[in-house]
Amino acid sequence: MKKEMFSLLIVVLLFSCNNQKNPAQQPNQMENDSIAARVLTGSLLGEYCYGYTNKKDSVLLHANIGDSALTGNLYYNLYEKDKNSGTITGKMKGDTLTADYTFMSEGNQSVREVAFLLTDSTAKEGYGEMMEKNNKMVFINLAKIKFDNSFVLSKKECSEKKY
Repeated sequence: MKKEMFSLLIVVLLFSCNNQKNPAQQPNQMENDSIAARVLTGSLLGEYCYGYTNKKDSVLLHANIGDSALTGNLYYNLYEKDKNSGTITGKMKGDTLTADYTFMSEGNQSVREVAFLLTDSTAKEGYGEMMEKNNKMVFINLAKIKFDNSFVLSKKECSEKKY
């Protein structure tokens, strides 16, 4: 009888430990969960603006998330690089925005795939290995995109200013 009670106690302890939420969960993960939940429920629909500026660089993202598509504008003004601005068309999958960015740079129109990891307050651009396919640059493997802290765009009020 004591063996059975001891075994039952161990099973209960293991089960309860596995079902407890991790109190040390990172705030960014909680924000990501919030965005992903809103994508799944369809409540993420709307207009979102994010921006990054310092003395030398600025990046602005303006996204309109609809039922079946995502559209918007993207603007880069990076130190010692050509300015470029253009439109994005894509989709949301969980907390990740992926889109084709069509832009003008040095008088030429180009298209490249972009990815941003969205939270309730930030957007981080994703970087990864790319290749040219059908006259546009695309990520070789979306699962290997790295979202670092190079340019963390903060959520902004959307204005009437067009890019």
